Amino acid sequence: MIDRATTAAPFNRDTIRQALNVICILAVIFVTVLGYVIGLNKSFTATNTGTPPIVPIDYAFIVWAVIYGGALIYSIYQALPGQREDPLQRRIGFFTASAYLATALWILFAQLGWNWLTVVCFVWILASLLGAFIPLIAVDATLSWTQRLIIVFPLSVFLGWTTIALIANTGTALYDSGFSNVLLSDANWTILMMLVGATIVLFVVLQSKGNIGYSLTVSWALFGIMVANIVRTPNPSVAIVAGSLGVIVVLCMIYAWFTTNSWRHVLKS
Repeated sequence: MIDRATTAAPFNRDTIRQALNVICILAVIFVTVLGYVIGLNKSFTATNTGTPPIVPIDYAFIVWAVIYGGALIYSIYQALPGQREDPLQRRIGFFTASAYLATALWILFAQLGWNWLTVVCFVWILASLLGAFIPLIAVDATLSWTQRLIIVFPLSVFLGWTTIALIANTGTALYDSGFSNVLLSDANWTILMMLVGATIVLFVVLQSKGNIGYSLTVSWALFGIMVANIVRTPNPSVAIVAGSLGVIVVLCMIYAWFTTNSWRHVLKS
C-alpha cells in the first residue's frame, strides 16, 4: 500500500520546480520584449562616460540568442511529465529557475541603468548556474546525447558567458562610478581583471573535462574583447592579452578533452 502522505510532498515539489522554470524563462522573455516596446532597452554595457575596454564588441552579444533559445527549449523539456521525477532534474531544477529569475531582474536593472544591481544579479546568476553545473559534471559520463544537447550545452554556454559578463559588468559599474585610471590605467585594470577571470575559467575547464559549451563561449567573449580593443578603442595590450587568453582556453579545453578521455564518453552515449 502506498502512503500518500509520503508521495504528495515530492510530487508538489517537482511540479513547483517545473512551473518555476517555465515562469522564470517566460519572465526573461517578457521583460526583454517589454523593454523594446516601451523604449527602455539600451546597450546593457554602455555607461554615462563611454564603454570600458573590458566590454566585448557588439556582435559578440549574439550569444544571447543561443542562451535564450537554449533556456526556452530546456524549460519545455524539463516540464514534460517524464522529467517530473527525474533525479537529475531534481538536483538542478531549482538552481536553473533561480538563474532565470536573476536574469529577468538583471535585464530590468540594466534597462533602468542601475549598474551595481546588475553586478549583484550576475553574482546571483553565476552562483545558481554553478549549482546546476557541478552536478552535471559529476554525472557527465552517464548522460545521453539528448541530455547533453538540451541540458548541459545551453547551461554551459550560459555559465561561460556569465563568467565574463560578471567581469564586464563590474568593470562597467566601476567605470560609470568614476573609477577610471585610478592607481592603474584602464587598460591595465582590464588586463588584471581578465587574468583573474582566466584563472577561474581554466580551473572550470579542467574540472569539467574540457566542457565545449563553456570553453568556446568564454573564448568567444575574450575574442570579442580583443576585437573591441582593436576597432572600437585601440588598446593593443588589452587586445593581445584577450586574444592570447582566448587561445589558451581553447588549448586547455583540448588538453582536458583528451587527457581525461571524456571524448570516449560522448561517443559511447
